[in-house]
Amino acid sequence: YEDLVRVLGSRGYSVFAYDLRGHGESEGRRGDVDRFDVHLEDLDVAWAETGRVLPGKARFLYGHSMGGFLALRLGAHPSGWWKARLAGVIVESPVTSYPLVIERTMPRSLRFTMPWIRWILRREHERIHPDLPVRYATAAIPHMGLPTVPVLGLQALEDRTLGLAHFEQLSEALAEHRTPCELHVIKGHFHSTEKDTETRKQLVEEWLQPNQKGVLL
Repeated sequence: YEDLVRVLGSRGYSVFAYDLRGHGESEGRRGDVDRFDVHLEDLDVAWAETGRVLPGKARFLYGHSMGGFLALRLGAHPSGWWKARLAGVIVESPVTSYPLVIERTMPRSLRFTMPWIRWILRREHERIHPDLPVRYATAAIPHMGLPTVPVLGLQALEDRTLGLAHFEQLSEALAEHRTPCELHVIKGHFHSTEKDTETRKQLVEEWLQPNQKGVLL
């Protein structure tokens, strides 16, 4: 992403890169994805920091994988000072359904245990998120909400982590709710932030260009 950040910076965009708790260089249990209420609170703090440093600019959310799930949720429920500033949401190979992630990672030999596993996960979800009005079965879009601002959706064709089911769910939900969007499946692109393609960089640059200056998180 370094090339993209450099290009956007030359065009007047400010980019804030944030590692989710338990990811990258952030502290926390590694790979922690179950506490998305905590992740949302953390992102709220990150937003507040961008507001202190760069007030007045339009805001854009950019989320990859689980970050895409959080970006869609935040984009659907803007609040506080940045509610009027949110101009767009970009998601790349996004997670769009918590149950779908669980079912995809379940070994075929254990598929017969899914009713029991769903019951455990539903109970744990309600224990972890007692105040969040989203249950395990509805921890997916559009139940989690959909942004009303324009959405750029990018999907790696060679996605061996999530496959294409999540992106297909996003496409259907955006079409049903008539959310302004632009969706692309990128050939030769993988579910990874370590490798980039010219196509992905070009799509992001072209989509942001008409919006002129802004702040990406």
